[in-house]
Amino acid sequence: KCMDARAETPTTKHVPPSSAAAAKPQSTLEQACDRQEGSKCFQLARQYTLGEKVPKDLFQAASLFEKGCRAGHANSCTALGSLLWIGQGVPQDRTVAQQLWKHACKGGSQDACSLLSNAQASGG
Repeated sequence: KCMDARAETPTTKHVPPSSAAAAKPQSTLEQACDRQEGSKCFQLARQYTLGEKVPKDLFQAASLFEKGCRAGHANSCTALGSLLWIGQGVPQDRTVAQQLWKHACKGGSQDACSLLSNAQASGG
């Protein structure tokens, strides 16, 4: 699901801009993500999360999820919130995680709505 990219996206101080822009040729997904295609950032971030076609790198995944979230992709916001909630690839920040889930829930992500509800119910 995509959100209105003009909507204010919660920001994190934990995910600095990616320094992975090495001298290697960019994949089609990387090029699309650079053009602010949030769903492509999400797909690429999932590859880094799972170690599919690229080395597993949760820090890089978080950076790409944030880029997708800023482009208005609700599932990217949800995934970044999940990484922040448990502190994988980024320092744990449950406050920002909940802000991201709230933003994504408003953008149509049912997963984010569920995560937010569970976090609030547990006093998170």
